[in-house]
Amino acid sequence: MCRVAVVIVTYNGELYLPNCLNSLEKQTYSDFDLVIYDNNSTDCTKMIIENSKLLKDSIFSKENNGFTGGNNKVFNLIKYSYDYIILLNQDTICHPHWLESLLICAGKTQADIISSNVKDLNEYPNVSFFGMPIWFLPQFPALVYGDYTSKAVKSNFAAGTACLLRVETLSSLSYLFDDRFFMYHEDVDLSIRIISSGGSIYYEPQAVIWHNNEVDGRVSYYVIRNLHWLLFKNFGLEFYLKFLFRISAWSLRTINEIGKDMGGITFFLKTTFDAWKQLPKFKREQLSLNAQKVYLSTISDKL
Repeated sequence: MCRVAVVIVTYNGELYLPNCLNSLEKQTYSDFDLVIYDNNSTDCTKMIIENSKLLKDSIFSKENNGFTGGNNKVFNLIKYSYDYIILLNQDTICHPHWLESLLICAGKTQADIISSNVKDLNEYPNVSFFGMPIWFLPQFPALVYGDYTSKAVKSNFAAGTACLLRVETLSSLSYLFDDRFFMYHEDVDLSIRIISSGGSIYYEPQAVIWHNNEVDGRVSYYVIRNLHWLLFKNFGLEFYLKFLFRISAWSLRTINEIGKDMGGITFFLKTTFDAWKQLPKFKREQLSLNAQKVYLSTISDKL
């Protein structure tokens, strides 16, 4: 019998967490432990967590360590106790067969990470997210209307929204998520490191969750800043400069769509400058040329 933990990192989730926990109570596979890490919420999230029937353990931080920090801390604390750790966002609702489907896929494929079939709870309930989301490329993300496939298939990206991690493999990494990212693109960074080192990621279409994907101007800061870091960190200066214009154009469009209240062009310049200031710190972490080739071969037709 495999040992399974579901990990939720929360922050001011009183509007979403009850529905998420309720969907976990209805899972057809029920032999799992629930661990919740709270990032110093200021609403009623703590009370909701403490009243959960499923709760195995909880950690209440005195500061907000972000999605990356919260998951990293929990992973390092519990990784020796479980075979699989499954990350789940607080603002999701899981299909009753979600967890069972992930575990069946894990047994069949022996994949290092398995991505769920993430559907938008609000505007696009019939759209699934599949494939590598390098957002500034016009071909990405791969939004699939209806069912892309009925069977598990190899992918080059796993959304941190809801994914299964094989602990044996992930424990060998020097870190799970890059803490500097705080939130957004940390899952892309992890996917790149897994694939480029010879690991495998699968997409399981039967593992359905619905994500209340509400974004505002505040998150656009992290989305834009971290995109600069992601490309420079993993692929180096030449690759980064090749796509800098596309990054900038995409960033301005993003700000226009969700970040208008943040100051328009001034916000764009601040976010870009903040990203550039930190780029030298990522220089020594670039993938080897061979590792870059391994990953880029999975998206070569999109570049």
